[in-house]
Amino acid sequence: MKKKLLFLAIILFTVVKGFSQTEAYPAPSINQCGSEVFDLTLQTPIILGNQDPEIFTVTYYTTQADAAANANPILNPAAFVSPMQQTIFAKVVNTDDDSSAITVFQISWVSGIFVPDLPDVSGCNSYELPFIEVGEYYSSPGGINQIPFGTVITQTQVVYVYKENDFGCSDESNFTVTIIQTPNFNAPQPITGCLMNNDGIAIYDLTSAIAQVTAGTTGYTCTFHQTQAAAEFGVNAIVNPQSYNSITGVVYISVVQTGTVSNCRWVAPIELIAIECNGNTITGFASLNFDNDCDTFEAAASGIPVYLTHNNDVYITYTNADGYYHFDNVPDGDNSVYVIVDANSIVSPLNYSIVMPTEANEKNFCITPQFEAVNDVAVTLFPITAARPGFPASYVLFYQNMGTVTQNGSITLQFDTNNLNFTNALPAMTQSGNMLTLDYVNLYPFQSKIAIVNFTVNVPQITPAGTILNFTATITPLTGDVNPIDNTSVFSQTVINSYDPNDIAVREGEFITEAQTNDYLNYTIRFQNMGTANAENVRVVVGLDENLDWSTFQAVSASDEFTVKHTGNEVEFMFTGIDLAFENEATGIVPESNGYIIYRIKPKTSVTIGDSMSAQADIYFDFNDPITTNQVTTTVQNVLGTGENNISLFKVYPNPASESVNLHLSDNETNGFDVTVIDMLGKTVLKNTYTINEASLNIAALNSGVYFISITSNGKHQVKKLIIK
Repeated sequence: MKKKLLFLAIILFTVVKGFSQTEAYPAPSINQCGSEVFDLTLQTPIILGNQDPEIFTVTYYTTQADAAANANPILNPAAFVSPMQQTIFAKVVNTDDDSSAITVFQISWVSGIFVPDLPDVSGCNSYELPFIEVGEYYSSPGGINQIPFGTVITQTQVVYVYKENDFGCSDESNFTVTIIQTPNFNAPQPITGCLMNNDGIAIYDLTSAIAQVTAGTTGYTCTFHQTQAAAEFGVNAIVNPQSYNSITGVVYISVVQTGTVSNCRWVAPIELIAIECNGNTITGFASLNFDNDCDTFEAAASGIPVYLTHNNDVYITYTNADGYYHFDNVPDGDNSVYVIVDANSIVSPLNYSIVMPTEANEKNFCITPQFEAVNDVAVTLFPITAARPGFPASYVLFYQNMGTVTQNGSITLQFDTNNLNFTNALPAMTQSGNMLTLDYVNLYPFQSKIAIVNFTVNVPQITPAGTILNFTATITPLTGDVNPIDNTSVFSQTVINSYDPNDIAVREGEFITEAQTNDYLNYTIRFQNMGTANAENVRVVVGLDENLDWSTFQAVSASDEFTVKHTGNEVEFMFTGIDLAFENEATGIVPESNGYIIYRIKPKTSVTIGDSMSAQADIYFDFNDPITTNQVTTTVQNVLGTGENNISLFKVYPNPASESVNLHLSDNETNGFDVTVIDMLGKTVLKNTYTINEASLNIAALNSGVYFISITSNGKHQVKKLIIK
């Protein structure tokens, strides 16, 4: 009997062991910072305890009912996305007998904290820690040794940004502050340069200052700049410092450690002093000859460009009314002097090769028209002021004999008598209704002359801004003219309320056709002395676009005597001793404070559809920083066909502007417009709606820079660039 009982006990023990109870051991709550994604599987070994993971499995649920019914398990427990707080039901199942048990734990998370990742920075001698919205500065990781905002760092070091919130969440970043010491060099001595062409301009070797300033110290890069601001920012360096052409004044040297990218620069002014380096002069006369005998001076060739080249520099002067020209302080060495005229004439000699210094410095040119008689006269009308209601408006009639026969004839100018009142002209013109007439005699071949025509624009009640003034100039004789198309000049000008007195305009406008690329582009530069003293000298520098043929350059007219110099891709106009009056604020703008330049140049023969030509001028009054004008661009396009329209939806002026800008909608738009000003980052900085077709937009609150101004009207949309000074 005992044996049977013992046997039963053994069987019972075996059965109980084989069907031991499944356990789901308690698991702790999971709390996270800054992440709603939980790895629930980290709880699995805790919930199983000592149970064999080969036999027992753990499945997670979001409700007790789902856990009991084995329904809707969490499919990806290793990356479970939870709301801020969640109860999780973990079910342990014995795969041998399907017995199970359930346990519960909580998961929760709180918003983390994120400090900014600041880039490494460098400072010149020091660096001030800026304010940051999240975090504080520390000198050690983990929020140790706090550094207050605004602390000035004077030594190179790593700075840590650390922040911890009330839930124990923290974040940290770091950046390196590199302190670069400003170099200390010798103050530069003045540099002397040789005067050229008696125009106040001298040639300076700016690089001669480097050895004196650095005393032979290596490891630094020196650049030269026209303004102190450019030197301090290291921009717009002078590209030819070994042969810098300038009037007497000041330039700035900027020294920076080679290979460093920082604003840690040593900047100092260098005085430029122009001296008479030599007495080299070249003078002479250009005369016209009609009997193939250049021994006799028959007529002066006035207004003829005379060129002097030395190395890569080209100087231009123009013969006066007597045909006389001169170059002063001509460089030593090889020089070439020549004139270029129309192919219809012969120049004798073609050029002079002159080695300076030399005593034989009088070089005359004889221009003989070809024997075949060619009649060719031309006229062009240019504006030299803006047209403003109630103010004077002046224009230049430029006429020239481009043929081989002396011409006599007349010029007529038709104008809008409803909006303009004729004041006077020089030389005098006679008026008959809306027509002005000027008779001319003995206009020799290659001669060009001008007439200044002055009007007054009617008051705003009669001639409001936006009115189009139309002009037609015609020169005779027309019969037998080989190129009658240039005997007529049609010009339109828009009346405006205000304008920038220092600007550049191209007569042909924004677009020309491919056929027009054979003709001149005509530019007018206007300038005004808005300082508090007269300007002794005025210098205007214009960059020549690569699509323009500089050999066709022609100076048409200017408000005073000037010389022209061409170097590289720049043309420089110099008014020496102009003594330009300054604007009298008590009486308003005075005419004596204004000046102008008119020049023309042709596109290169390679220019085609889609190409464009741009022009911009820098205007220097004595030794002041330059005033940079607006940029004008002319693009070659297809001839307009049906459905095409290149008329601008709106006009914006002045541009560049400072306090306000005028917006004028084209006349066929009558329902007002919406205007939006956008910065270079695409952010809208101004927005307004107008129910009229002309308005003044206040931009005084905007920083200097480039913006885009967008106009929408009647379903049409257009965007233009706006430059704020």
